[in-house]
Amino acid sequence: MGSPTEKRQLRKQKKKRLRDMKKREYERDREISASITAKEAILPTYQIIECDPAPERVVQSIQDAWKRIALAPELRGEKLEDLATAKKQGFYCSYYGPFNWANWLGTFLFRELVRDITPVVLRRVDVEVIATADLCSHVEIRIRVLEFVKGFIACSPSKPKVTLPNGEFVVAFNLRDDDHFIRRLEERTVVEPEHYLSKGQVFACLYRWKLFDPVILPSGQPAIRLWNWCDPKVPVGSFWKELLGSEIRISDTLGIQFFESALGRAYYLVGYCPIDEDKLSSGYAVLNTLLLPGMDNTPEASVLQLGLRTKERIDFEKRAEQQTMKNLNMQKDFSVVREYHRHVPQVRFFSDPVFSYEHGK
Repeated sequence: MGSPTEKRQLRKQKKKRLRDMKKREYERDREISASITAKEAILPTYQIIECDPAPERVVQSIQDAWKRIALAPELRGEKLEDLATAKKQGFYCSYYGPFNWANWLGTFLFRELVRDITPVVLRRVDVEVIATADLCSHVEIRIRVLEFVKGFIACSPSKPKVTLPNGEFVVAFNLRDDDHFIRRLEERTVVEPEHYLSKGQVFACLYRWKLFDPVILPSGQPAIRLWNWCDPKVPVGSFWKELLGSEIRISDTLGIQFFESALGRAYYLVGYCPIDEDKLSSGYAVLNTLLLPGMDNTPEASVLQLGLRTKERIDFEKRAEQQTMKNLNMQKDFSVVREYHRHVPQVRFFSDPVFSYEHGK
């Protein structure tokens, strides 16, 4: 057991270890407190605006996530100092600009929300950080939500319609558990589907599409052609320009660039959505899937597969599936789309707006 002297020494050593441990904890807590205070002083205040009624857990998750953003290691160092300097000057740093800085904050916010909200819910809700006039001290966080009609059938709150031979129908999307439709849409519209800005772009398609272009597929089934704006800044933009011809110009609206001509604004063909005819009686034109141009039962396939053997048809289908936005921008091989365009237009101008921005501003 040891002598009394040894026991006293052990007790002293134990007390010293406890004092040292408490001291370290105290110093660590002070560092954390100082760190949080400094970062929260830098982060702008925010206002949550529900463009549509939002689930309570989404609003609460945003509030919790904004607090956690203050602890993000990326908000330290030079970027943080740049913003601090800009704040003292009463203006944002020119390196970021109002949209870039708001998007940067949005990226952090989205990363934190992923921890609290399931991907299935996030695909049905859009959370956007908006730059305000006093950017360095205040931003707006706008929430937009798709309206669910029945089960997994959802539509935009503005209820856009398509005109078919047998009447007008509200366009809705089948967003079932595996998110097949949204994943197809991601493939054809964005390069990095998991990025904050990409999520916003895909949601905007579902939320803001106004012009739905009806078509009859080779099988005789009614469908809708979906079109998306041609972005001049991405690598595939130069190819869109080539197909559109020389009589075009680049316009800029709120930091977003477009190809335009006297005929209207330029859009590329996203794909074909067969309409579920069994659900037309409910007043909705429900879209279950998205066929990329060149896939089976598309106009491109019906024209270009004539006379092909079985193996050649399989190869043709595989090439069609590879025409994702990521592949087009990364590989820069436009030969397949160019061949499609010779027979079926892959880009065109619309004088009427394809997207509506009246609802959910």
